[in-house]
Amino acid sequence: MGIMASLDPSSGYSFGILDNTKKEPLEPISPTDSDLEKKTPISITQILSSTEKSDLGDVSDKHRFWFQRSKGDNSNVIATQPSVFDDPDLAEEYRPRPDWENLHRFDPSARWTWGEENKVVRKIDLRITLLACVMLMALELDRSNIQQANADNFLNDLHLTRDDYNLGNTINRLCYLLAEVPAQIMAKWLGADRWVPIQMTSWSAVALCQFWLSNRTSFLCTRALLGLLSGGFTPTMILYLSYYFKHHELSIRLGFWYAASSFADILAGFFAFGILHLRGVGGHAGWRWLFLIEGLLTLTLGLLAFILMPPSPTQTANWSRGKKGWFTEREEIIMVNRIIREDPSKGTMHNRQPLTFQLIWQSFKDYDIWPLYIIGLLFLIPNTTISQYFTLLLKDFGFSTFNTILLSIPYNAMGAVTRVALVYGAEAFESLAYMGILAQLWMLPMLLYMNAVDFSQANKWVAWTVLTLMLSFPNPHALHAGWNSRNSNSVRTRTIAAALYNMSSQTSQIIGSNIYHDSDAPRYVVGNRTLLILVCTNIVVYALTKLYYVIQNRRRDMKWQAMTEDQRVDYAKSLSLTGDTQPKEEGWELEPVLDLHESDDEMSPNRPTVQRPVDGRPHQPLLQDERRRLSTTGFGHGDAEDRPMLHHSRRPTIRSPEYSAEQATRRKYMIASGFLLLSLASFVVQTETAVYIQHELHWDKPYCMLYLTHGSWSLLWPVQLLILRIQKRKLSWEAFWRRHVYLIRTTAQMVESRDLHLTSRDSHRSPIPYMLRTTAFVTVALTIAGGSWYVAVNLTTASDLTAIYNCSAFFAYAFSIPLLKDKLRFDKVFSVVVAIVGVLVVAYGDRSDSKPTPDGTVGKGKHEAENRLLGNIIIGIGSVLYGLYEVLYKRFACPPEGTSAGRSMIFANTFGSLIGSFTLLVLWIPLPILHMLGWEEFRVPTGEAAWMLLISVAANATFSGCFLVLISLTSPVLSSVAALLTIFLVAIVDWLRTGQPLSAASIIGGLLIIVAFFLLSWSTYREMNEEKRKSLEAEEMESESDD
Repeated sequence: MGIMASLDPSSGYSFGILDNTKKEPLEPISPTDSDLEKKTPISITQILSSTEKSDLGDVSDKHRFWFQRSKGDNSNVIATQPSVFDDPDLAEEYRPRPDWENLHRFDPSARWTWGEENKVVRKIDLRITLLACVMLMALELDRSNIQQANADNFLNDLHLTRDDYNLGNTINRLCYLLAEVPAQIMAKWLGADRWVPIQMTSWSAVALCQFWLSNRTSFLCTRALLGLLSGGFTPTMILYLSYYFKHHELSIRLGFWYAASSFADILAGFFAFGILHLRGVGGHAGWRWLFLIEGLLTLTLGLLAFILMPPSPTQTANWSRGKKGWFTEREEIIMVNRIIREDPSKGTMHNRQPLTFQLIWQSFKDYDIWPLYIIGLLFLIPNTTISQYFTLLLKDFGFSTFNTILLSIPYNAMGAVTRVALVYGAEAFESLAYMGILAQLWMLPMLLYMNAVDFSQANKWVAWTVLTLMLSFPNPHALHAGWNSRNSNSVRTRTIAAALYNMSSQTSQIIGSNIYHDSDAPRYVVGNRTLLILVCTNIVVYALTKLYYVIQNRRRDMKWQAMTEDQRVDYAKSLSLTGDTQPKEEGWELEPVLDLHESDDEMSPNRPTVQRPVDGRPHQPLLQDERRRLSTTGFGHGDAEDRPMLHHSRRPTIRSPEYSAEQATRRKYMIASGFLLLSLASFVVQTETAVYIQHELHWDKPYCMLYLTHGSWSLLWPVQLLILRIQKRKLSWEAFWRRHVYLIRTTAQMVESRDLHLTSRDSHRSPIPYMLRTTAFVTVALTIAGGSWYVAVNLTTASDLTAIYNCSAFFAYAFSIPLLKDKLRFDKVFSVVVAIVGVLVVAYGDRSDSKPTPDGTVGKGKHEAENRLLGNIIIGIGSVLYGLYEVLYKRFACPPEGTSAGRSMIFANTFGSLIGSFTLLVLWIPLPILHMLGWEEFRVPTGEAAWMLLISVAANATFSGCFLVLISLTSPVLSSVAALLTIFLVAIVDWLRTGQPLSAASIIGGLLIIVAFFLLSWSTYREMNEEKRKSLEAEEMESESDD
């Protein structure tokens, strides 16, 4: 799959997906595909220029925080946003279907002010959002009151085990999951206003019947019925709310909506505290009264929903809601037109129109939403496990029944606050993936603690604090739901995608219900370790999801930019009204060029909106890019989608240097982040295999291993060439090779001249002598630095070895000041000091006398060191040389600032191959010398040692290649501190592999290193952004002077 811009890529706006697998005209097949056809991208620039509507709202308003003033704060300013309906030629194409329930209020000529729109939104919140929150609270009360029942000896009264409890939760979630899609189909057929009240009254009846539970069978049956009857409620309500709100408004409302479930849990705690005191009344247990009373309460709410829930914005009048309804005619016009102008797809299906199997299958095949399903499958597992066992764990720690109930309130209150804060943060900073990572990082320290100590023996108040903080995490469920809704540009896709996402999240809760087992009690060693692994996995999944959309957008970017404006317009007109018919003209699929575009634009489908294109909030579906200026919610829709697709083109504005600089820096940082993750993973593999080879297989040849690992770098360029060739497989080998050699040659000339703009003299001078000298120089420095480790490992202690060698981060910064002209900045110095303190804590905080060092060798204990002073001097020299090597590489072997990230990556791997080749051709000389002197006998590895060595060498080559790219894209200081993260990662992997828990020193030191890395990352980011901005301003001034 490729991508195509739904806006002009050169403007930095969002894009949609196109098929580029065959040499045929571009063809949108993203989530925005219609049910029966493909849509044509139409330029909004043409719409705006042709209509020249002066009575439309300003699209350049940027309002990121609720406390900031914006142009929209003036209540008399026109709020009506540009739309496809402003073009007379296109308005009829996008007109809502004839039986759309709101058609009588549809008026493309309607205009209204911000004061009017804000008043309507507040009224919708009061009437619709509040009602939706109350209905979700009813679901949460009946779904989760079993946790309060556990505090009243529920399991013992029914003679159930904890495994039975897990089974009941699993059955409940499984039935809930199976009911999702059928419930959505019923809701779309009957209408949400009918189906939701039916659901509420049905599950409430079952919930109150739990009063009469008698055994394991009745418990499992009621759990199953509750799941079946409540399944599909969440996606149905999300679809229902989308009828009333714009995309960015929906995310905020969903945040409060999901927070209502936490509020329900708080109320449930208070209810349970009072109701459970009824234990013994009528000879019944307190938990039986809990089920009965709360079931009757939610049944009442379900009956009220029949009369309070309107079918649509224009159908609020009835005997209970008033003959005139909740809204005036003017308010209904505003409600309908502000929504349909943002997303015409909302007018393509009636609110009681059933879905066909074909439409469901088309929605399911939209694989670009699958990353969200994967996230939904994994992100909630750790929280689910702890929350379902919270009351049981507190009972195990000796808390009384009623104290347990009260102690469950704080985490629900904190969770509601953090959940809403996360939604606001995502809207303010316009990054959904990073907010998801933040939520997982929240849980990481608590899980590390639960794994590092015997949690079952901890002080009960310490345990409660840890569990409360764990469950207070900012749940990103609302973000995901809004993310999914934005990505679904048609009503049928939104309907099915919401169900599929909710099914994945329910599956995660099924998995979470089966992490803890009776056989693992009371410490739950295996369970807690599993949760920690899952949190780390989730962080990687979020990062890979973002990376997936980055790559998709880069491919799309190139295709759209390869077309002229006329070709884009012709292409838009050429698509016929059926999905299988090709455009009339051929040959627009240009041969893609080498993918060097460092785009970090996050995926947005082929669904541009014409609502407030520049209002600064993330209207875009999928991964929203920070500070992107136009919304891209689109116009895909249901079975009436026989119309072209709208595309925004670049508006006639000029970007500021600040904006361009920030975009360029972010792109570079995103690519660097990907290489950082790959380098960390490969280093862990290298370390673990090195330990196994030396201490399990007894192949202890330090210099030979150093020679092989550094020599393996020679494979970097061939592997890179293969990947590039696969990408450019349509290009002839001759043309591909010529372009590749030209790129490497010109980059080498830039490196030698330290200038992006080559003079005639520079371009004719061969860079080969310079590169050979630099390769020899850098390789010798690297080899001596690396060799010092192996010399000192048998002389000094493991603690000294770890602490001194990793001070190379400090020396890298020290050398970068004179050699790279870096400024002495307090924030950088502070970050490096914090990192080194973290290393010292890891090195000297552990009481064990002899322990593995971070790169896999085992240092001596303090009583075993042969010559500690000499060893420390040697490793100190190695530390200085390693810091110097990093700076020398940046100074003499990296392209100058301003070089594209793609070019920098290609050259970094090429230079890494030169280092590897020099190592293989020259540095073999010490091998026979060491063998003859008897210091290291040369022996070819065989059997398992050979295979493990091959894996270790390949992992080192991967790590080194990524590390060189990281230095090239960022700075030696940041790269050096980033490398320190491997200390903590290796410790975690060792603990998972051996079962020996992490020491407190390892945890504290590792967290200090992580904090230092993020502080330094932010400092480096700001510095790079400032340098890029100054560079762009200088170029701008130079261009103006030339004119």
